[in-house]
Amino acid sequence: PPGAAGDNPALQPCKPLPYVPELVGKWPSPIKNTSQVPSSVEVYRRVLAAQPDHSVAISSIGLSTNLAALLRSGPDEHSPLSGKGLMAQKVKLLAVMGGKYPTSCPDSRCGCECNFCAKYNNGGMDHVTASAAAAFTFDNMPPEVKIIFSGFVRSRTLPIPHLLRRLTSGCSARAECG
Repeated sequence: PPGAAGDNPALQPCKPLPYVPELVGKWPSPIKNTSQVPSSVEVYRRVLAAQPDHSVAISSIGLSTNLAALLRSGPDEHSPLSGKGLMAQKVKLLAVMGGKYPTSCPDSRCGCECNFCAKYNNGGMDHVTASAAAAFTFDNMPPEVKIIFSGFVRSRTLPIPHLLRRLTSGCSARAECG
């Protein structure tokens, strides 16, 4: 289900990512702005609370701001657990697309990869927000959650049309479609 950054205070000083207006303008969707969907934290908490323990795999393919907000969240109508407690109880795996391995850059000129520090915007508040969110997320992820990092170079070589056909032709979201 879709969710928006909503009232995530960590994101308030940031502009939408450059591709967001293009997606909204070029792709048909009943959703045209963030006021039409619940916050990402509410969606995460509602969906996680309804799942069996240690059954959820999350694929993080962008900035870690929503995961950081979830980890900071408190109990609500969906679960008496904190966000960190909910992650520990429900999530078995966090697969993260981010970084460039074995190093992010051969020298100091190019800095870190976009999903960890918003390099796309040449720094500024987005860089500070993204870097802080990534650091908080990985420093505070419960030890029960296995984390796998996959660098962006690997993701650029994936046969995306092939994977999409497999995912839409009988594999469920939880199926082992690899």
